[in-house]
Amino acid sequence: GSAEKTDIARHFGLKGGDRRALREMIRELEAEGALGKRGKKGFSPSGALPPVGVADVVERDVDGEMYVRLVEASDDAPRALLMPDNSGRTGPAPGMGDRLLVKFSQGAEGWEARLVKKLDSERTRVLGVIRKSNREVRVEPVDRRSKDVLLVPHAQAEGLKDGDLVLAAIEKGDQRYGPKRGKILETIGREDDARAASLIAIHSHGVPTGFSEAVEQEAEDQELPSLKGREDLRDLPLITIDPADARDHDDAVYAQKDEDPKNEGGWIVWVAIADVAAYVRPGTALDREAREKGNSTYFPDRVEPMLPERLSNGLCSLKEGENRATMAVRMVFD
Repeated sequence: GSAEKTDIARHFGLKGGDRRALREMIRELEAEGALGKRGKKGFSPSGALPPVGVADVVERDVDGEMYVRLVEASDDAPRALLMPDNSGRTGPAPGMGDRLLVKFSQGAEGWEARLVKKLDSERTRVLGVIRKSNREVRVEPVDRRSKDVLLVPHAQAEGLKDGDLVLAAIEKGDQRYGPKRGKILETIGREDDARAASLIAIHSHGVPTGFSEAVEQEAEDQELPSLKGREDLRDLPLITIDPADARDHDDAVYAQKDEDPKNEGGWIVWVAIADVAAYVRPGTALDREAREKGNSTYFPDRVEPMLPERLSNGLCSLKEGENRATMAVRMVFD
C-alpha cells in the first residue's frame, strides 16, 4: 500500500524533531530507490501501487489492450493493465488520455487496474492532423466545428510527419490567450490514407479494436460440436443471402411448398443462425470481450468484429459444404 508522511507520524505519535528525522529518513529511502512517490504526498515501496488511485490511460498495445499509469508518481511506478469493465455501467469505454479512478491489484502477469469511475481530468482529447513548420508544430482538429488548434513541443513531434493523424490531449495551463498547449497521446495513421475516415470514426467513438492474446487463444481452441443432442439438417438446401465479398455468413434460409393437404397453398420456411453460444460460454474471456464490444462495427473498408476471426469468419460462418452448428426454427405459413 501507500502512506503519507503525516499518516506515519500520527501513527507513531512523532512530533518536533522526530518528525524532521522521519522526513530525512524518507528522503534517504527515496534516494536509494527503496521508496517511490505516489501522488502529491504519498509514498510506496518501489515498484508497488496503492490499492486505489487516480491514473491516466497512457498506452494501447497492438491487441487493443489499454494500460494506465498512476498520476503524479515517480518513474518506478509500474503501468497496469486496464481490465474489462464487467459492472454493466453505461457510457463510452475509457480511451487514450482519459483520467480514471481505479483499484490496483497484483495479477498473475503484473499489475492490473479495475475501473471505479471516469473522472473529469481537465484535459480534452483532440483527434487531429499534424502540421509542421520551421517555427512550430500544430495539431489541427479533424472536426471543423472545433477551435482547439494545439501547439506541441518539437521534442514530442520527433518522428512525426506533416499529415499524420494523431490523438492529442489539451494540457492544463495558465495561458489565457493564443493556441492551447497539447500532448501527443497516440499516432493513428495518415490523413491521405484511404482508411482515414474509418480510423477517425473508430477513435472518435471509442470503438474497441483487436483482441487480447487470451481471447485469441480461447477462440483458436474451439472445435465444432458433435451431432449429439442436435438435429441433422444437412439435407436441407439452405442458402445464405450476402454480398459476394462477405466473409461472415451468420444466417441461412430455405422455403418449400407445404405438401400437407390441410394447408393448401401454404409454405414451410426454415431459418438457421450460427450457434455462437456453442463457443462463447458465460464467464469466459470470449464472453467478457463480446460483452465489452457489444457488436461488430462495420465501416466502408473494414469490420471491427465482436469475435475473433476464428469464430466470426470461421466456425460461426455458415459456409457452403462445411458442417456448422446452428439454432434453427421451422415455420409454417398458411
